[in-house]
Amino acid sequence: RGGTVPAPVSMTVRVWVFSPPNTEAAMTGGSILIAGRNGQLARCLRELAAMRGFRATAIGRRELDLETPGKAREVIASVAPSVIINTAAYTAVDQAEAETAKAFKINRDGAAALADVAWRMNIPFVHLSTDYVFDGTKPDAYDEADVPAPLNAYGASKLAGEAAVLA
Repeated sequence: RGGTVPAPVSMTVRVWVFSPPNTEAAMTGGSILIAGRNGQLARCLRELAAMRGFRATAIGRRELDLETPGKAREVIASVAPSVIINTAAYTAVDQAEAETAKAFKINRDGAAALADVAWRMNIPFVHLSTDYVFDGTKPDAYDEADVPAPLNAYGASKLAGEAAVLA
């Protein structure tokens, strides 16, 4: 695409960022690790990083399966990122009703495992959630201060992931 700007994406997400103490020096080098290689948001972030001259490595389920995140530290250490952006998620909204345990295992437990490794390795962590944590009744745009009220298993699993990442 040679320098073209990606088309705008109509997407509402909740973003949670934490930075372990004394990470300012660590942010000056290294690459961006994007967890969740094949999703729309991950693709946009990779394109944006490339346009801005940042090195970005995207990993997918093959490298790091969030259902069994035991290799998270090893995978993250192999990349040695300056920051981790978590876009990985179980996103089959309707199917989550039948696979609730799987949705929670990935969206809550997998996100928590990534956040824990990031904290232990002193790497800033950005976790992206979804507007599905809200009930959709607010006439204006939602923000992080609004009270969540998910209406389905997917939204509940993403809300649980937010809480787990912030714990």
